[in-house]
Amino acid sequence: QARHHARNFVRDKGAHMKWESAIIKPLFLYVWGFKLTNYGRVLIAFGLFAGLFVSGSLEILTFDLFSVLFFLGLFAMALNYIWRTKFDITVKMPDRVVAGATLHGSALIHNTGRLPAYDVGAAFFNLPSGLRYKDLDTYIESLPSGETAEMPFSIDATRRGSYPLPCYRAYTAFPFRLIRSGASRTPVGNLLVLPAFTPAENMDVPVSRRYQPGGVALTANVGESPEYIGNREFRPGDSIRRLDMRAWARIGQPVVREYQEEYYLRIALVLDTYTSNRLQQKKDGNRLEAAISLTATIVDALSRGEYLLDIFAAGPELYNLRTGRGASHFDTVLEILACIESCKTNPFDIITPVLADELGKISTVIFVFLDWDTTRREMLRTAVECGCSGRVFIVREGETTVPLEPYESVEMTVLHPDAINAGSITSL
Repeated sequence: QARHHARNFVRDKGAHMKWESAIIKPLFLYVWGFKLTNYGRVLIAFGLFAGLFVSGSLEILTFDLFSVLFFLGLFAMALNYIWRTKFDITVKMPDRVVAGATLHGSALIHNTGRLPAYDVGAAFFNLPSGLRYKDLDTYIESLPSGETAEMPFSIDATRRGSYPLPCYRAYTAFPFRLIRSGASRTPVGNLLVLPAFTPAENMDVPVSRRYQPGGVALTANVGESPEYIGNREFRPGDSIRRLDMRAWARIGQPVVREYQEEYYLRIALVLDTYTSNRLQQKKDGNRLEAAISLTATIVDALSRGEYLLDIFAAGPELYNLRTGRGASHFDTVLEILACIESCKTNPFDIITPVLADELGKISTVIFVFLDWDTTRREMLRTAVECGCSGRVFIVREGETTVPLEPYESVEMTVLHPDAINAGSITSL
């Protein structure tokens, strides 16, 4: 019987929590986040304050104050409901913005109701964390029936990421601008906040050429695609597709065309996303954001050169994107960097063997690490043993887990996250 009561209690408690999550929270967000304006919230606060005095005192002045506030709110709510109207909304805004910048857009609001609308506003409500709407208290004083007005707006993007935006809503706050009313809304979609970065004036990258089989198809036929350099006599094993018929007819023996071999400067860029210490989430997050900005700076510098660039994000899985020499646009890299999340478990023991399979074709590996320890050192050792040149950037504000020691001929640089975020790193 005790177990039966315990199970019923747990079931009832779970149902009660689900009911609160499904009903109470959305209702609160609707009333407090949309229905009440800033003036309306002040009115509610003063009403509650006056109600506390009324409950413990019978003074006429306190009761009159509470009554005035109560009937003022009731009158505003009733008239606002009666005077509401419908709108057609057309939103014009970019679909991406850089972190730390302000997005500017506008909305065309058309009054489709039979009555004129007063104190007309429009805004995004309950934006995701990382976005902040700036023009919530901007109103159009009067919008006659059938007329259209433009409402500009701004959104501060404080953190990179892909954000699903709520519907853009138009409403009326008439009278007194205490309560909003209006069901007119239009979907907008997602907003992509790209990582901010500072372009580097120059970057020193140790590189060596390696033969890339199949490299022609990977580089969109630009740069060092196979180039005709002359003819030679036919040898057993040569492809008949390279036979030069005109030269054969001219000299009377088989001749084949000869092309330059496919050698490229292929660079791998490995981004570390492993943040382990939960007690220092703010510092870890700051380091990761700085490392992503540094990665964008490196990709921007390398994309201006004649390189094949492989970008690896070291997380639970090894994500790979190939760019450079016409294979992909730099904006695509920024889109991917905008959506990268931190990894809470050490991935290097798993991804190092996977990366080693690619290193045989790579000339140089650039590592962007958040720390320096044995697993990261093992990844660097694997790259060097595969014949790759290397360069290591460590984004860290304090001592590393393992003391930093020079590793063979690899250049190792420690950068402070604040310096990267401030844009003071212009040479790498």
